[in-house]
Amino acid sequence: MSIQGQIVISLISLLLLIYVVAMTVRQRLSETWCLLWAAVLIAGVVLVDSPWLLARATALVGAIYPASALTMVALFLLLVLAIHASSEATVHSRQIVALARELALLQHAVEQRVAPPTDTGAKDPQPPAATQT
Repeated sequence: MSIQGQIVISLISLLLLIYVVAMTVRQRLSETWCLLWAAVLIAGVVLVDSPWLLARATALVGAIYPASALTMVALFLLLVLAIHASSEATVHSRQIVALARELALLQHAVEQRVAPPTDTGAKDPQPPAATQT
């Protein structure tokens, strides 16, 4: 890969790393995902900046050009992350449904509760007036 390509990819990776850390600081991304993306970005920069390592990775995936190898690896990584995110979304969706059901049952139980008697046991000092017909 050319020096210009290495510089561009390194700068883009640095900007993305700053963005990921900023999202984590604002609590829009968990620390686990921050570490995962940081590792991916750092591994990408190391792979691109090391010609020997990039040549080995290109041969390992069976590609002819290093850019093709990077594209294949990036596509595979994004596919794995998409499947993992879908799995987490499914788990969270099921948890939300279960919590909504539990909340509905609790609300129903509260609505069906019999109100405690308001009679304190004291009798009216004057009986109600009798009506004459």
